[in-house]
Amino acid sequence: MNNQPDISEFLSVGLVAVIHVAGRADPFHRYITSIRGWRKDAFVTLDLPIVSSRYIPIKKDMECVLRFFSEGRACGFDAPVISVNASIENPYLQLAWPKKFECVTVRRFERVPTKIAGKVIFDDQLEKNCEIVDISAGGCRLLADFYSEPGDTIRLSFALPDATWLEDVKAYVRNVRKMAEHISMGCEFAPEEKAAQTSSGFYVSSTLERLRQADNSKVRLLLIEKDDAVVDVIRAALQPKGYEVISAKSIVDAFFRLKMLPPRALLLNYNLKDLPPLEICRLVRQTNDFDKLPIFIYGGKDPQLGKQGHSVGLTGYISSENMLYELAKALAETASNSST
Repeated sequence: MNNQPDISEFLSVGLVAVIHVAGRADPFHRYITSIRGWRKDAFVTLDLPIVSSRYIPIKKDMECVLRFFSEGRACGFDAPVISVNASIENPYLQLAWPKKFECVTVRRFERVPTKIAGKVIFDDQLEKNCEIVDISAGGCRLLADFYSEPGDTIRLSFALPDATWLEDVKAYVRNVRKMAEHISMGCEFAPEEKAAQTSSGFYVSSTLERLRQADNSKVRLLLIEKDDAVVDVIRAALQPKGYEVISAKSIVDAFFRLKMLPPRALLLNYNLKDLPPLEICRLVRQTNDFDKLPIFIYGGKDPQLGKQGHSVGLTGYISSENMLYELAKALAETASNSST
């Protein structure tokens, strides 16, 4: 994972991107957009996303995460909306120029195994079920109980494991193999299916990054905390014990880092204002790949919080009293239990 000094070298007009918008009923829903232009150190201009022929009601100051695939890299950053124009003639939104961003270098069309239920739609609108067993930025392999000839054109609808929905994606059947109980078909996304290529490529790259980091000698912790002084205190206490503490000041920023720099545990401040910490815990538990991530809330003095948190998957609550000692002890116990 490398921090790049200037994101403008990866931007291009017309580049398809995926935007996560906070502040809505489903705060981490993803929408397809494209990059219109930018002014370095000022803003990035995007198409205003459309769903079901309606513009998404994005407002100024909403926190967003933008991600895209460029020059063999999965790139992303978080930034607030600074301007929105929902006019019919010229609909767009502008994000503030990012203070920092993340990039992951990937090989072209690396694949990862999946187990995704999908549908194949034929020209006559007939739908048949399938299972997508691996995916890349360029296409996928599916198992089905029907046969298509190499060269056939099909359309696919499915949800990636990170909850990105891909609908009516045009693909070409490139190879077909009969198996004991199923037909295996290798499919290539059509060149114009930029949204499918971007979303799948980003999912593949972030999944592979998690696998590469799995054997890291340092245990990475993600800390959601707005006070830099508190971050410094916790980092100073835990770093000598072999922990790498990365921090996020907002929930949108945190979810981006969950995907790009997957931690071994998540630490939440008791006094978070964006969303209550128990609600964040619930959202993380509903996110694929993080159903077993240890989650701790720290700070305050609420003896009932641990019991309340059990229903949403909270691992533990550490009050302000002896917080640093108790936090290190809880993390060590969690690591010990997971290794047995």
